[in-house]
Amino acid sequence: MSKPCQICGNLDRNPSDQCRPCANRRSREWREENRERHRKYHREYAQRNRQHLNAQRRQNYAINPELKRKQALANQVWKANQRGKGTGITTEQWEAIIKKYDYKCVACNEKADPLCQDHIIPISKGRVSTIDNIQPLCRSCNTRKMTNTVDYRPDSDEEGWQQSRLLEPSLTYNT
Repeated sequence: MSKPCQICGNLDRNPSDQCRPCANRRSREWREENRERHRKYHREYAQRNRQHLNAQRRQNYAINPELKRKQALANQVWKANQRGKGTGITTEQWEAIIKKYDYKCVACNEKADPLCQDHIIPISKGRVSTIDNIQPLCRSCNTRKMTNTVDYRPDSDEEGWQQSRLLEPSLTYNT
């Protein structure tokens, strides 16, 4: 006969005398209380096991190529937000932008994976990372543009056009 969980009394428990939800809650609380210690441990683990983790990541990407693309998108959003001033754009917003332009560079009209988030008016010239200041460019076009202010978006000259409207329910771009 199994013993009940020591915390909540639930009979469904693991070998530690706690049920799974109670063990998870306790673990989460510990991580929150010891945030720096937890981060330090994981940084050190990643450094010690870099080759193994990279091999595991490559294997996962080979099985699921979409995972690699989503991770690249998340990394681009994170980097743009780190470099930018104020708010940035979310992964959902970036996905809506590149979907609107059919996953193509707006400068050369070529499909590229991954596309780069280019700031139309560069951050170095005082603009922030907002959805209306971002355009998708391939790496070579983004490098060529450098810190110039160039808006390659074909619909940017339409009066009243705002990229932020892509996320309005009535204007969602469907393929």
